Amino acid sequence: MLATVGGRSRALRAAFERPGDPSVRRVAIWLRVSTEDQKLDSQKLAVDRYVRARGWQVVNHFHEQGVGGAAQYRKAVGEILDGARRRHFDTVVIFRGDRSFRTAGKGCMFIDELIATGCTFVSIEDGIDTSTPAGELMAKMAILMAEWERKAIRARVRAGLEAARRRGIKLGRPRRAIDVARARKLIKSGQSIRATARELGVPHRTLRRALQRQA
Repeated sequence: MLATVGGRSRALRAAFERPGDPSVRRVAIWLRVSTEDQKLDSQKLAVDRYVRARGWQVVNHFHEQGVGGAAQYRKAVGEILDGARRRHFDTVVIFRGDRSFRTAGKGCMFIDELIATGCTFVSIEDGIDTSTPAGELMAKMAILMAEWERKAIRARVRAGLEAARRRGIKLGRPRRAIDVARARKLIKSGQSIRATARELGVPHRTLRRALQRQA
């Protein structure tokens, strides 16, 4: 689910058209998790506290929850960049880069496009604020490092699993002990496989496989 709010003007005229105190940043908050099981609450709390402590004005919210697809991600990024070009806000604040970007390349591309609109990018957990050239460089480095770390972890996990297989270690869940003899007796008495599985406390597919293995 994506929520957003938003008006239009040119980036070069933003400083003159911006209402209120020009030293107060007008902020869009972008919070993202990729599954419905994950919650935005902890991100929202941290971002709200950060923004409030600096006296910034929150004018837009972009919330994605249970959004894992590339099409929805592109839609969210498109809406944020469109809001930046229209000068709805001058700063985009996220919780952490690896939560918001699907890949390092997409993260760097987003930051480049955002900065080109005259908008600033802030990542709280990464300690990044692109209002300076050093902050812009740090943003891209942090995203690339996060991507490298994810790939390194995946490679280590794959190597560990392969090493375990070579040593003859069986991976995955241990098989449930099923009283096949009792199951056959119940089924022979006229009880269905599903009812028998419920009585034995196992999934019916697991029982079916056990019966086939010992046929």
